[in-house]
Amino acid sequence: MRILIALLASLMMLAGPAAIAQVTVSYAMDTPTFTLAHEDTDKYETLDTCYLNVSYQFKYRNSDQVIEYSEQSESPEWTYIPDEIATVMDYHCHVATCNYGGRNWKVYYTNDIPVPYGPWKLNGVKGLVLKAEDSENNFIFEAVGLTQKPQPIIRYDWSRKKMKKEDWKKFEQEMYKNAGAFVRNTGARILIMDNSEQGFHRLNEDWSQYYNPLER
Repeated sequence: MRILIALLASLMMLAGPAAIAQVTVSYAMDTPTFTLAHEDTDKYETLDTCYLNVSYQFKYRNSDQVIEYSEQSESPEWTYIPDEIATVMDYHCHVATCNYGGRNWKVYYTNDIPVPYGPWKLNGVKGLVLKAEDSENNFIFEAVGLTQKPQPIIRYDWSRKKMKKEDWKKFEQEMYKNAGAFVRNTGARILIMDNSEQGFHRLNEDWSQYYNPLER
């Protein structure tokens, strides 16, 4: 049965001394989704320029919050599978595997583009990674576009909260586990349309969201 969610929120708009706008956003979807806010992409700074731009389609099982943390990132330790080949975007690809971030990954890379890069943190193989998937098929990156022209590397001018990575992972897990209470604390009100006389009911605070992070 299809569920209609109406998200009612009050947003402070910085357009003067104290301008307040009432905004109503409605979503039609099969189940409540844990996306409560979005950020403006019009404001950003240019950090650098890249000369190879790869677009990946990213599939994942199911928060929209901007958190910033720093970490020392190391390339995975790769095992090459010489007998397995594939074709991605008409490129002849070889296969490598690794265990990284708590998941087993398989990547398809091409020697035709000899740069050791890939999506997310899946770097260090002998060519450009055009596809990557974890062993449980929870996450799949697949290249859908490739251009060789200068592109700006930008950083969006978003409001960020800085914290340690370990603290963020704990906070994220708690946020998904207690999604209903988290929504209430944001000041938002979610109504789920039903066939009752009133026509809707409020989201139960006991609602929890499926938690399946990219990096365990």
